[in-house]
Amino acid sequence: MHQRISTPPTEDAEEMVPLRAVSDEILQGSHGSTPDMGGFVDGDNEEDVHDDRFAPVHYQLRVPWKAIGLALFLFTTGTVLLFFGISFLTGLIKTQYWDRGYPMTVLGAICFLPGSYVTWIAYRVWKGDPNYSYDDIPDL
Repeated sequence: MHQRISTPPTEDAEEMVPLRAVSDEILQGSHGSTPDMGGFVDGDNEEDVHDDRFAPVHYQLRVPWKAIGLALFLFTTGTVLLFFGISFLTGLIKTQYWDRGYPMTVLGAICFLPGSYVTWIAYRVWKGDPNYSYDDIPDL
């Protein structure tokens, strides 16, 4: 069993210091004046005070053009390979070597999936969807 250890209340009420007094002593430090916490100090007006913590952050939007170009290439190549591979397998395109459709379909799927994923993210960012950003596209 665990016993709860507590300190008995002190009998001498004069020793108890209010929390506000302790915090004022900490803020005043050894100099006896309140440090500048980024707010207004006596004599300052609104135009003179500048606090960098609340300044708007401006950064240049970096578009990953290489990744988008590669994604468009993979998407297009994958679509073409899937079309011809499935066409060979189903007989839509008559050929003597219909079994060449298997590797074309597999390679088409390998190219199509990542290409379509990154192309979709780039399209949604271009359309202005707040749920997508260029940070979602991996760097090359």
